[in-house]
Amino acid sequence: MANQPSTPLDEPQILEDSSDFFQQYGKPALLATAAFIAILIGSAFWMHSRIAREEEASEKLTGATTEQQWQAIAAQYPGTGAAALALIQAAHAEQAAANFNGAATLYENIARQYPSHPALPAVQYARAQCLEASGNRADAKNAYEAIFHAKPAHAFAGGAAIALAKIYYNEKNLTAARQVLGDYLSNTSAQSGGSRVQEARGLLRDLSAISQ
Repeated sequence: MANQPSTPLDEPQILEDSSDFFQQYGKPALLATAAFIAILIGSAFWMHSRIAREEEASEKLTGATTEQQWQAIAAQYPGTGAAALALIQAAHAEQAAANFNGAATLYENIARQYPSHPALPAVQYARAQCLEASGNRADAKNAYEAIFHAKPAHAFAGGAAIALAKIYYNEKNLTAARQVLGDYLSNTSAQSGGSRVQEARGLLRDLSAISQ
């Protein structure tokens, strides 16, 4: 009886029955496809739910007029853009009512919960102002220094430099006051700094005249 020719292991084998191919490759492929479709459906549902939630929060924010309503929106729709704006409104209301400690706490919470929000620079600066207005000079100075030394340059670096100079002046530290103003002016053009540059220049002249 003649021997059957052997098939080398490295040569492709032809499956005589298509069911053999499906058995070997079809089920895993179908499972992978089904999983991918499930992911797509889940992602679409998540996006739709997120958009609907954002829209609902925005509608409620439009009709909100009190701090209680703003706080309720922030609690009900955490993580949404409307929630961040609601908290900013609430903090601003506290600041306008001269409740500087409460406003500073709210601004701090906003910065912690929404570190990528476009209004973050304004929130950080407002917090520093509230700390200063409440008499918490040490924390205010730390907040202003963080703004002034931020990299890349902070949008409120000029305001922070001027505030720091005034704090140093009140502490009788004229050298530090002149230094922070000089650093700000040397790193900021008149065009980019605008009115803050003019204010810093005037304050620096006054401090230089006092020290002479």
